[in-house]
Amino acid sequence: MEEYKELDDPVEEVYRIRLALLKEHGGIDGYHAYLRETGPKWEAMGFRQSHK
Repeated sequence: MEEYKELDDPVEEVYRIRLALLKEHGGIDGYHAYLRETGPKWEAMGFRQSHK
């Protein structure tokens, strides 16, 4: 993975992060599977998932 460098435009930053996550997990279906798999761990730590 390339070295992280924050962009000046916050909208561009969000799109860059989302694109990197989609590439890492093989598309939207893979990313959703990752969220379902790791969701209980995060919820146990007190986080809520907004997509539920």
